[in-house]
Amino acid sequence: MLERLKQISWEELGRTLYRLFKPKFYNRITWTIVLAGLAIMSAPFFERVAEAILKRYFDLTFNGDLAPIYGLCLVGIGLLYNAICKSMEIKAEHRPHGPSAADRHDGALFQRFCELLPPHQVIHFSRDHDFGGAFSTKKMHPYSVFINNWQAADYEFQDEFLERSKRELLILAAEFFHLLAYKTYSYGSTDFNRVFTSDATFEEEITGLKNAKVINQAATDFYERYDQFVREARRNLLARGVSLD
Repeated sequence: MLERLKQISWEELGRTLYRLFKPKFYNRITWTIVLAGLAIMSAPFFERVAEAILKRYFDLTFNGDLAPIYGLCLVGIGLLYNAICKSMEIKAEHRPHGPSAADRHDGALFQRFCELLPPHQVIHFSRDHDFGGAFSTKKMHPYSVFINNWQAADYEFQDEFLERSKRELLILAAEFFHLLAYKTYSYGSTDFNRVFTSDATFEEEITGLKNAKVINQAATDFYERYDQFVREARRNLLARGVSLD
């Protein structure tokens, strides 16, 4: 901060102060307050007007001997008001228009995430499916891609909150996928898996159904965090001005 102040020339400082305190023509409030203050400092007529207003609306007594001080206070209030308006205007001029590069990056990455794991597919497979029954192993592929690829730098959100939420989702996805990979078996010659084989004994079927409950819980945990992540990401990106059409 100090280094920045040292680099500012007197000419630049003068231009900044001039812009800050010079009232614009359309700033009627500034002109009115400042002119009223100057008038009170110089004209007895305005003293009487001010005295009547203060007495009627505020029950205050106007001391004519202090007119210059009253007038100076009004001038100061007017200039302070103008300085506040000008500083807000200058900030608005320097505010970046539209989403930043980081915002656009996160928006595009979120779109890719939704293309890999569309909500309707996640709902069908992770929320609604009972893993006591058979399921197509093809539906495991998007989860495998997500787990294996989305830890790389290319798939990192610039927003810390989104990146942290994505990593929490990765952990639950890995737990869910691990159970599917190690607790289910090929069902005959099809591309379907079940928690027990086609020639399983009664005891193996009972064990498989117990495993199905564990898998169902892991699927539910993943889906609930997935749903939360999608909702949070949408709110986050829309608040940053990113279009999600």
